Amino acid sequence: MAKIQASTRASEVLLRESSYADMVKTTLTDLFDTPQMKTVLINLLSFDLNDAINVLEACHEIQTDKFNDRLSAMMVELQEGMANQEDLSDAEKESIRNRLNGTWDPSDDDISVSSAEIAAKLGTSENTVTAVLNQFVLPTELGSPEEVVSNFTTGDNALRTNPVISDGNGRFMLVHPSLALPAIRENFEQRLKQSPSWNEYQSHRGKYLEDETSKCLSRVLPGADIRSGFEYFVPASDLEEAGDPAGYTKLVEGDLLFVLDDIAIIAEEKAVALAPSARAGNTRRLRSDLVRIVTKAAEQAGRLKERMEKDGGFRLRDGSWVSTENIREIHTMAVSLEDLSGVSTATADLLQAGLLDADNIPWTVSLNDLRLVIELVDPSATAMFLLYLRRRRHPEATVMFAAVDELDFFLYFFENGLYVQPDPDVMKAELPHMTNVRTGDRRRRKGQARQFITSRTDPLDAWHAYETGVSDVPAAKPEITGSPTMALVRELQSRKGSGWCSIGATLLSGSTRTQQEWMNTSRELVKRFRVDGHGHHVTRPYGSNRADAWLLVWAVEDSATPEFGSATTLLTDYIRAKKYQMGFSRAAALIFDAKSGDLHTVLYDGSPLVADEKLKRLIEKLHPVDKWQKSIPKVRSSSRGGRGGRP
Repeated sequence: MAKIQASTRASEVLLRESSYADMVKTTLTDLFDTPQMKTVLINLLSFDLNDAINVLEACHEIQTDKFNDRLSAMMVELQEGMANQEDLSDAEKESIRNRLNGTWDPSDDDISVSSAEIAAKLGTSENTVTAVLNQFVLPTELGSPEEVVSNFTTGDNALRTNPVISDGNGRFMLVHPSLALPAIRENFEQRLKQSPSWNEYQSHRGKYLEDETSKCLSRVLPGADIRSGFEYFVPASDLEEAGDPAGYTKLVEGDLLFVLDDIAIIAEEKAVALAPSARAGNTRRLRSDLVRIVTKAAEQAGRLKERMEKDGGFRLRDGSWVSTENIREIHTMAVSLEDLSGVSTATADLLQAGLLDADNIPWTVSLNDLRLVIELVDPSATAMFLLYLRRRRHPEATVMFAAVDELDFFLYFFENGLYVQPDPDVMKAELPHMTNVRTGDRRRRKGQARQFITSRTDPLDAWHAYETGVSDVPAAKPEITGSPTMALVRELQSRKGSGWCSIGATLLSGSTRTQQEWMNTSRELVKRFRVDGHGHHVTRPYGSNRADAWLLVWAVEDSATPEFGSATTLLTDYIRAKKYQMGFSRAAALIFDAKSGDLHTVLYDGSPLVADEKLKRLIEKLHPVDKWQKSIPKVRSSSRGGRGGRP
């Protein structure tokens, strides 16, 4: 907790504008600019969201104009003085000196703004302007400016919600423009908590967060079956859990469930905010708030995950049964409206503090960071999002990697994979037939020291600024690197056959070298076909533990022949039997056409590891579990009599 406390306080002191201004403004508009909320705000504060934004922005603009005017006047007087320096009188020199001093040490009126000035600029009521400024002004009871600054250095940032200061005589100053937009939501919420409209707003806020999360996930999981705001039954006691799920009596709620073939993503949304005292380092309040935001979301997501894994489904309030027997991969997410920089990226610390369970680690992310991650994912290869979930939720991810910002994690994933070197001894124990433990494997594992991911967001900032019109300098969108299988992943997505997303994520998960070897396999098999005229396949098991292991089969067949159907049937039986023999939960066969070399058919098998009579007979025909075609027979440089002639 001490590390989490220090990280939270450091983020409060060191970070500004953790979300882009346009995204903050969009969120504010969606939360507070509905007809219902506008009425609530006007009745409560005498102004609405647009009034608040306009007044705070106008205050900054007037302050900037005054500074620019002082600077311009100083430059003009200096230039004139330099041009006539030999003829300057003492009075003229004194005037230049006063102008110079006044630019950098101006009067109160030159650096502050009155309600009347803002009202004139906006063409609005001075009473409205005054109401806005008074709502966002720093309370005098917080102490002297020195005390406010001193408290800020400990993380107690009163300017977070009240970024305007006043001399008490009708003059105001916005301390910094980056404070304005982020202050509005928390400031409004503090007032709403004291009003009869708080419950109404909470309901609106929660529904908004759920809807926006659903929109994001829909973009990267096209075609998924979606459930939102659903109620289902869980066991109310150990006795109920030992019985039939039809007898469960405790009714609970789930926020979001996305199911796409063999993948399930459970998302729980928490719209509550960290209290100012928590950000300032009050450990008890910080733990309490993190329990509400992170722990509760993880527990609720884990509750549904447990039922899906143990019961093979869950029973809805209306009594209908939702089967999840085909699910082979479940990911959980905790989405917050609050920016949790320094906390959400410290999963390892949350585990050690007892705020998360090692068996149930959700991806904790803010809504705005989620939006940016989704924006960066290639829409034609969304399997990369699934791969990021796999890597980001790895229990050791934040042990091996540290970052301040979620986007640094994601951009590092684009650059270097965010890959945790597996423990070779654990891998050998779980997958004994795939590999032998080598000294080099242990050395690489031991040598993977904790790495701090420095800021990666400069290219993202440049691209976003160009896309939103803030900058006119063209900038490329950050992209994933080192992915030779990308074209194949896009092809799988365009077809949307069974398992396309999980197969695609697995293909992208290989190292650059491994991916290139995979892509070379089909080409080598085509060469072999041209020599002997026969179909061929190569089996390449892949994974680092039993949970993520895949049986991948690369095959080449002549799709134009009548025998193609029987060859496909044989491969279908083969991957089912071999998958069972090796104890893997999933298998895929990629069949390429022998003439064109293009992908023709994709076979997926995620059937339960339960042997029937047919499967038993198939297994009897297989080579021993540790024997498979690991390499492709070499192709001769020339051939006589073969259908293909030269390869």
